[in-house]
Amino acid sequence: MKNLLKTLIPAVVLTVIFNSCGTTGPAYKATKVLSIPYGEDPKSIGIFKFDENFYVPTDVVVDPSGNIYWMDKFNHRIIKFDKNGNFQYSLGGEGTEAGKLGDLRKIAVDSFGNCYAFDIKQTDNKTIGEIVKFGELGKTEIIAYVNHIVHKIEVDKQNNIYLYFLSGEENEIWKISVYSPSGNLKKSITLRTSDVPIQNLFADIDDLFVDPTTGNIYALVSYYTETSGKAEHRLLYIYSPEAKDGLGGFVPYAKIENEKREPFAPTWDGKYLFWERLTDRRHRVFYYDLQQKMFLDFRNLIIDNKNWVKFFPGMDGNIYGIVQGLTRVTLYRFH
Repeated sequence: MKNLLKTLIPAVVLTVIFNSCGTTGPAYKATKVLSIPYGEDPKSIGIFKFDENFYVPTDVVVDPSGNIYWMDKFNHRIIKFDKNGNFQYSLGGEGTEAGKLGDLRKIAVDSFGNCYAFDIKQTDNKTIGEIVKFGELGKTEIIAYVNHIVHKIEVDKQNNIYLYFLSGEENEIWKISVYSPSGNLKKSITLRTSDVPIQNLFADIDDLFVDPTTGNIYALVSYYTETSGKAEHRLLYIYSPEAKDGLGGFVPYAKIENEKREPFAPTWDGKYLFWERLTDRRHRVFYYDLQQKMFLDFRNLIIDNKNWVKFFPGMDGNIYGIVQGLTRVTLYRFH
């Protein structure tokens, strides 16, 4: 699986500039939304230092109204900002009691602005994994208790919650648990790399995700030869409860024509983003329509630094980017 996150990064200042990467295709315009200093006060982000390197939590989600929810792992909280970057409030705080957070790992948000967190607590010499829902007026509830590390959380437009787990010696087993908005388990799905074989090729499950508009669950699989190390084929599978062909409930859905484009993330409006690196500083984002089974358009961008930058789609239709500096972290909105 392609890991889009880095845990330790050099302490360097990054500059982001967006422009055209060729003679065709529009370019993103970058707008700074907020810049947060490192620290422990209510409007800061906690960091973990390691020699000359440091780790900054970058699990950030944006709801349909543009509100920003930032996972502040080392201060045991989630900070909410409005779409203009103004501080609103924080959720959680360190503790083992209800509404508090221990080892915060992942967050998500639904269409109503309810925030979900995967948290690990240590109580009475026991390790407990919880999916915590932060609702209106600070109301909290436990949606589920889990025994495995949650790889990611997604929510569809009906506010069903999707928990994704990775297991196996080489992370070759995916598991999905789907919960209703009230916390009832609706279904569980398991997909193994061995479920999607093609003769003489090795399978790698790049991503497993839900289309928020339909609730359809997809598996994106790349196939490699033993020697090339490059994707020879990339197929998109769709989950079907009636599947009888031994693919773990998934059936072939579409072939992705351009194998150079790296899988990125689904969007709130039924598309999937692919990423192509042209040079150290030149990149493109491609929009793939899951219903039409085709690429629709792309955006060009230039990054005036070849070091680490994270990008992600917001539920408001914009792309966001995170730049980490020596003393603060900055969020940009690209539209």
